[in-house]
Amino acid sequence: MAVRAPFTGELIATLPAGAPEDMTYAFNRARRAQRAWAALPFASRARVFKRYHDLILERQEEALDLIQLEGGKARYNAFEEVGDVAGVCRFYAYHGEAALARSAAPGLVPLLTQVE
Repeated sequence: MAVRAPFTGELIATLPAGAPEDMTYAFNRARRAQRAWAALPFASRARVFKRYHDLILERQEEALDLIQLEGGKARYNAFEEVGDVAGVCRFYAYHGEAALARSAAPGLVPLLTQVE
């Protein structure tokens, strides 16, 4: 697959095409990785998110260059993408545990039903 710069049509990269068995392999690996990730304590996962946040900001110039080259975006708009990813990582590093916590909500008929 050819990847071209939108403004110039210049060839940026050539990517290999995957076969159906590649997708199956990737899916199975991702499933195993997700189970291992879910088994980690939240504090360990939060450290990964915080480190990723820091790496994104440390290497933002690289990311901005790639976003501009591949997507043809203005630098300002490319920075919005980088900033969004960094912000989401930081948010979930600090608030993800609460988002993952099970909570019960009252059901349609209070005292008789509840929603988890």
